[in-house]
Amino acid sequence: MGLSKDELEVIIHRLSCHIPQFYLVGGVSRAIYTDDYTKISDVDIVTGIPLEILKKKLRPSFFKGKEVSTLEYLHGKSRVEIAGFRANSIEEDLCMRDVTMNSIAYEVREGIVSSSPIDPAGGRDDIHFGILRTFRETNIVDDPLRILRIFRFASSTGFEIDLNTLKNMTDHKELLSSIPPERINKEISGILLGKNCVKTLRLMAYSGILGVLIPEIKQIEDFMHIDRYHKNESVFEHSLRVMGNCENDIEMKLAALFHDMGKPATANKIKAGSYIGHESVGSDIAREIMMRLRLPSKTVHNVSEIIKNHMIHYESEKVVRKFAFNADDALYYKTMNFIKADKIATGREWLNRPEYLEYVKNINIKSRERTLLLKIKESIDGNILIGFGMVPGPWMKRIINYVYNFYLEKPSRIDAINVKILLEKELLFRGVYGIFSFGKISCARKKEYYKDGIIYGVLESGMKLDIKTGIFEFHYLEEEDLNLWLKENSKYSSSFSA
Repeated sequence: MGLSKDELEVIIHRLSCHIPQFYLVGGVSRAIYTDDYTKISDVDIVTGIPLEILKKKLRPSFFKGKEVSTLEYLHGKSRVEIAGFRANSIEEDLCMRDVTMNSIAYEVREGIVSSSPIDPAGGRDDIHFGILRTFRETNIVDDPLRILRIFRFASSTGFEIDLNTLKNMTDHKELLSSIPPERINKEISGILLGKNCVKTLRLMAYSGILGVLIPEIKQIEDFMHIDRYHKNESVFEHSLRVMGNCENDIEMKLAALFHDMGKPATANKIKAGSYIGHESVGSDIAREIMMRLRLPSKTVHNVSEIIKNHMIHYESEKVVRKFAFNADDALYYKTMNFIKADKIATGREWLNRPEYLEYVKNINIKSRERTLLLKIKESIDGNILIGFGMVPGPWMKRIINYVYNFYLEKPSRIDAINVKILLEKELLFRGVYGIFSFGKISCARKKEYYKDGIIYGVLESGMKLDIKTGIFEFHYLEEEDLNLWLKENSKYSSSFSA
C-alpha cells in the first residue's frame, strides 16, 4: 500500500507552512498525473529557496540532513526529501532527471497544487505509451546507477526501455564498476522483487549489463543443458524459469538466480546431464557473489543454505526430517517451496508423478512432528555429557550430532534411558565416563587426548586396544607410547578426559 491522497495533502500543507513555493517531482508527480497513489511511499520536492536558509528557518527537529544538497524528514513511513534546483530553471532541472516519466512537476504555491503539470521532456506521453526514456545521454553518464534504476522501473512497471536509452545504458555499462556495492545491491533487490523481473533480467543479460555486475553469470548464460529434462536450454534460462515460479521473496529470487551456478564446474564430460555436487559448489559461488555485493549476512546465509539443500531427497521421510530438524521454520519452508519451483521449471509433468505426492506428504513433517523434533533436541546437550563425567570441549558437538542423527533415523526409541544406553555403547563406558567398558573388559580410564575424531589414551590396566564406534576411533596405548605420541602431537590435541 502506497501513500494515500489524504496523507499527501497533509504533507503538502505541512511543507507549505514553511516553504511558500515548491515543486512536487519524481514518483509523487507521476502519481498525481495518473491518479494512482498505490506505488509511492516517498515525496520529493525541489525549491528555489536555498537550503541554508531553510535550515535556519525550520525547527532542528523537523529535518535531518541526508546529504549536503538535500534535507529530509519522515512523515509516518514516508520519506520527504527537499532539494534545491540543479539548474537555472525547473524545466532544465527536470530534463536532468533519470527518466522522462519522473521529469514531470507540479507547482505548489501557498499550499495549492497547480492543475497544469510542467513537462518539458514529454514524460506524460511516455507514461501513456509505457516507455522508459532518458532525455539525453548525459543523464546516464552523470549518474551511472540510473542504468540499474531504469531496469528497476522496467521490472516494477512493465514499461519497455526506449531503444536509444538502452543503447546508451549498454555503451556506458562499465561505469557501474565505480558504484559502491551497497547502492548496487539495493537496485538489484528492487529488480528481483518487481513483477517483471524475469523479462528484465533477460534483457540485462542480453545487453551485457548483468555480466558487469556479476561476471560469474556469463558461465551459466553460455552453458547449455544436454539432457532429457532441460531440453537444451541454458542454465541461465532455467534459472529464470525457476524464479518465475518463486514467491516474491528476495532470498527465494536470489536462490533462483544462483542455484545452478555450480553446474559448469561439475558437469560430467562423459555422462551428459550429470552435475554431482553442483549444489555445494553453487552455494559457495553464490556466497562469494553476495558477500561482494555486501548483502546482509542473514540473506547470504539463507540463500546459500537454500542452494546447498535444493537437491535433497525430498521423497525420503528420513532426509526431510533431518533437514526439518536442522533448519529454522522460515528457511525450511523456503527451501521446500524452492524445490517445488525448481521441479516445475524443469517439467510440469512432475506434478503428476508419485514423487510429487511424496513431496506433499513430507513437506508437512516440520509441523506434523514438531513435538518429536523438540524432544530430540532436548535429549542431549553438553550438561548431560558433563553429568556423565566428560570434560567440556569441541568433541561434544560431534557426540551431540551423532545422537541427534541416530534418533532422527529411529525417533520411536528416544527417551533418557535409551540415550544413556546409546552413549555408553558408543563412548565405551558404564555409568560414568571414567569407567571404560567394552565387552567383558572394565577398568578405569587413566588419561585421554583428542585429535581429528580419534581418541588416544591409556587405561588403568595398561591394555592396548583399537576400537572404532559410530562417533570416534579409540586407540589405547601403553603409557610410554602415549608420551611419545604427545611429544609429536601436543600442539594439535586436547585433553579429552580428566
